[in-house]
Amino acid sequence: MLLILEIWLTVKAWRKGWKALALLPLGVALGIGFVVGAVIGASGGSGEDLWAWGLIGDLTAIVILAFMCARLPQGASTPTVPDVAEQPALSADCRAADIEAAEAICAPTANR
Repeated sequence: MLLILEIWLTVKAWRKGWKALALLPLGVALGIGFVVGAVIGASGGSGEDLWAWGLIGDLTAIVILAFMCARLPQGASTPTVPDVAEQPALSADCRAADIEAAEAICAPTANR
């Protein structure tokens, strides 16, 4: 369940403007988790030890990703979305041409 949250936060941070840096927390957490798991497994540790270390790594990655989602990268400007009200209205000629084109496509033909 935490992996789904991490992936969602990574996508959200990517779209916020962090781009490839948004992949670092997840990659580092997975890499460290692999190394810790290999060391604990090689030393004869139990699965309970792995679970605790994995939870610490996941929570750390989630906190870092949440911080990245909350803030823009340094030097980035606020993303702007154009307001629909600012878009120019279609002229009557454009609307008529669109209606004629739609009717020509949707009208049944005599050859069918």
